[in-house]
Amino acid sequence: MRKKYLATGWPHHLAEIWEELVRQSVAEMPIDGTRWHPAARWWGKTEDGDTCEIDVVAEGVDDPNKLLVGEVKLSCARQDVPRLLAEVLRKAQRCSWARGRTLTSHLWVLRSPGHALPTTATDARQLLASWRENLARQDAGMDLENPHVRC
Repeated sequence: MRKKYLATGWPHHLAEIWEELVRQSVAEMPIDGTRWHPAARWWGKTEDGDTCEIDVVAEGVDDPNKLLVGEVKLSCARQDVPRLLAEVLRKAQRCSWARGRTLTSHLWVLRSPGHALPTTATDARQLLASWRENLARQDAGMDLENPHVRC
């Protein structure tokens, strides 16, 4: 029974947890030089009536016209990154809420393929390193909004 669950249920469970960790991390690390509000998952209909899901959607902190749209994967090959980024951009461009806004796409991969990912992707090690850096700043009493100012 346990083996069957691990074989069928565990990957789905792990994917759900990884997606939530990613969404929680978006507000903690700049992506493409922009700070983002906390992210959410978006499910809905596109302008042409198709049902679609986008794993990560967040507005820019300083510019609400900027939108981060992203895909979250347990693993992927480096050569798949451009295709996955193009797919999530196409999905967002078909949604009314993205019309007229500047879109930034990003990919999060739990298990990286063993070599460096492009800057348009983040793996679990990079995400954890960012969290550790933010925690160290907080422990040192630094203001995360302005890292040169001590609290």
